[in-house]
Amino acid sequence: MKEFLSYVDKHHNIIYRTLIYAIAFTGMRPGEAVALKYEDVDLEKKVIHINKTVYAKKSIRGYFELTPPKTAGSIRSVDNDDIVVEKLKQLYKWREYREWAKSDFVFGDKEGIPPIVKMLNQTVRRIGALTDINKQFRTYILRHTHISLLAEAGVDLNFIMNRVGHKNSDQQRRFICMLHLGCAWPLLRGCMISLLSCWKCEDKNGDTNFLKSISTFKLLWFIYLY
Repeated sequence: MKEFLSYVDKHHNIIYRTLIYAIAFTGMRPGEAVALKYEDVDLEKKVIHINKTVYAKKSIRGYFELTPPKTAGSIRSVDNDDIVVEKLKQLYKWREYREWAKSDFVFGDKEGIPPIVKMLNQTVRRIGALTDINKQFRTYILRHTHISLLAEAGVDLNFIMNRVGHKNSDQQRRFICMLHLGCAWPLLRGCMISLLSCWKCEDKNGDTNFLKSISTFKLLWFIYLY
């Protein structure tokens, strides 16, 4: 993450720089972050109130609507990291200095319009491609990395669930799987290699290794997709 953020710091667009930091350090969904308004962010108390998301049927700049977040449990308040508070203050000063149009949106551009989530995802991918990290980047990786770092630090599971807006038991089961099998992708690659090498192989009991491998592949693929 440090390497990725070092390239984020070099990105020319302050909106995207700040937005990426906000997602990476709070675990917000991209749509939730883009939908933030000034009234949702308390820099003094270092708290962000999440109560809506952006819905854009077409990825056209300015064509969107604000809707309730993904689930009722997604309405929440999260503590804000000092580094994000500082980034937001810099963004506010930049907007004032540049005399950008007044906007209710924290991440509104010079005309007050928040970015398209699809463009944010493309920006994350381009920045990720500059690093030596052998992984395809997408915006949700920032959220999942935030979750993983909290889990590795020994933070209580229920606290993490509440922080990222998960409530129901099905989500919790998938969440636990993700935490305990965070290395799913390397295993997936191994399964795919096995599928190719064991197409007609049989073990000592006469069972087809190919069928065993594909069963394992299905399980890990489900976990990875979450």
